[in-house]
Amino acid sequence: MLDCGLLPAAQLEEIIAGMRAHLGLKQIDAFWISHMHGDHFLLGPMLKEQYGAEAWTLDSIVDRCENPRAYDYAAMVSAYSDGFDGMKIDRAIRPGERIEWEGLTLQVDWMPGQTEFGCCLWLELDGQRIAFTGDNLFGNPQSPEQDGHEAVVARNSCILQEGYLYGAEYLQKLKPDIIMGSHSYVMHDPAAFVDRYYNWAKTMMGLYREMLPEDSSEYGYDPYWVSAYPYRVNLWQQEQAEVLVTIRNFRDRPQRHSIRLHLPAGISAEPSLLEGELPARGRVQVPVKLRVDRNLADQAQSTVLFDITLDGQRYGDLFDFMLRTQPE
Repeated sequence: MLDCGLLPAAQLEEIIAGMRAHLGLKQIDAFWISHMHGDHFLLGPMLKEQYGAEAWTLDSIVDRCENPRAYDYAAMVSAYSDGFDGMKIDRAIRPGERIEWEGLTLQVDWMPGQTEFGCCLWLELDGQRIAFTGDNLFGNPQSPEQDGHEAVVARNSCILQEGYLYGAEYLQKLKPDIIMGSHSYVMHDPAAFVDRYYNWAKTMMGLYREMLPEDSSEYGYDPYWVSAYPYRVNLWQQEQAEVLVTIRNFRDRPQRHSIRLHLPAGISAEPSLLEGELPARGRVQVPVKLRVDRNLADQAQSTVLFDITLDGQRYGDLFDFMLRTQPE
């Protein structure tokens, strides 16, 4: 089963009963998750409990399904269903890994677009190459006015050149005969459609470069070039915790950074000032240890701000993460 989420459980049961009666379905071995968004595996626990199915997805997506509240992304599963705060993934698939199943060879590749945490599952069936692409393409390939794009949401983590453009180039090389999208048409003969998708991505990249003032437009587009993992830190059940701060350099030259953590009362950090130099297009991850003094911490929940300076230019408090020192 491929992507199973945004429908009533009773409807899924009806579909499965119909497949057993008319298509010879005997069991569901696994369900594949195309990307990190919660609407694509909301019914995963039901498939596990009632049908014994395993959850499979690309290795880079696994933690985002298992620990969605550790991230500050849009459309995580915890946003769709109250109390659904993650689901165990049974098989983490490596990019390019092939799976032999029921006489078919399935391949799973990294395919970003709507989000960098997405993948494509494809196979050869009855002489045709069929690709399942999740939410990366939408539309009718037979309509020349349509170019496959959907609403661009920066909080999906979808830098254009690393996402939509890469995904379009990937499909141009894969040359599928049929594309199956999760919220869209069955897309027959999609080659020209994929070319239009590629051209749209190139056009969008140019428009953002014109609109955004930085020499590297990613700084104005991407809300994660300084980020913390986990985004929500629990200090009410423990005296200390560690966050991993990721810093990116989008420029084609080395870049110095100075990032000061603005901490609430009663919270200390080591280090509280992150300084260094990144090579061109580089990134670094810095561990930061947080400690709470309960005699001074007077807020149940608070925000830690990153005060950012790059190459001597102060950008201010652009990004953050959350702390909780008392139970909800």
